[in-house]
Amino acid sequence: MTKTKPFSRHEIYGILRDYHWLVREISRIKSDLNITESVGVASYSDEPRGNSGPSNPVQAEVERRDKKYDRMAKYLARVDYINRQSKNITDEREKVILDCILDGMKMSAIADHLNISRHTANQIRDIIVVKLDE
Repeated sequence: MTKTKPFSRHEIYGILRDYHWLVREISRIKSDLNITESVGVASYSDEPRGNSGPSNPVQAEVERRDKKYDRMAKYLARVDYINRQSKNITDEREKVILDCILDGMKMSAIADHLNISRHTANQIRDIIVVKLDE
């Protein structure tokens, strides 16, 4: 039985590119929704939702917050995946490049920082993506 991977390599490239702002957005949404680490989010309403849309401003706000929470959960899944899979990165130079990527640095800035060519930095990033996909 084959195990389905949660993200393709193409998606992993995108997650790496977006990681820095994903973390900031998760923090912002948690703050907006007043979510703490030890407290879960309760259901807002036990009433069934109709297809006609919200009937009042309170219901509209509840639905907007639900959508925001769902978006945060999607972002958390991406960030958690990278954090779990980063154990596969064992080479020191790969670790440095991964840290720089996760900190939001562009590949050209990483190459300058490490005094390597952009081509070499991109090759190492490709190796990192393969290892994150394992």
